[in-house]
Amino acid sequence: MRNAVLCLFAGILINMSGGVSGSQGGDSPRDVEVQGRVICIDESREEIPCSDESTRFGFLTRSDERYFFMTSDSRAKMFQDPRVRERELVVKGRLRPHNQIEITKVWSVKSGQRLDIYYFCAVCNIKTHVGGLCWCCQEDFELREEPIE
Repeated sequence: MRNAVLCLFAGILINMSGGVSGSQGGDSPRDVEVQGRVICIDESREEIPCSDESTRFGFLTRSDERYFFMTSDSRAKMFQDPRVRERELVVKGRLRPHNQIEITKVWSVKSGQRLDIYYFCAVCNIKTHVGGLCWCCQEDFELREEPIE
């Protein structure tokens, strides 16, 4: 790839050039941004009550459209946190076949304002989209929300 900077991180190839690939028509993936709430789903994509063991998630928009997150999408692991599931969210991503969204960004919404939502380790100064223990110091990541500049 000419004039592209590529980064290999945790087995994922990331194009750091900021370019966008794909087209807006046909079956090609396209960018979407939806606002609503996370729902827990079963293997047949039916809504079920959420629990601490929930690992499959969908998204219900304000206009009752349903989208689904791929179980292989590491960003969807954010929704295992019940504190994130209870918030109104905006999800940006690539729309894939069968109404699946590959997440590129998640914001929470409070009083009509978008907030950057993420996990942070103050000890190691690490910002991530998945909670749990910091992979460096083993302290718990803190869930944070900050206004977008």
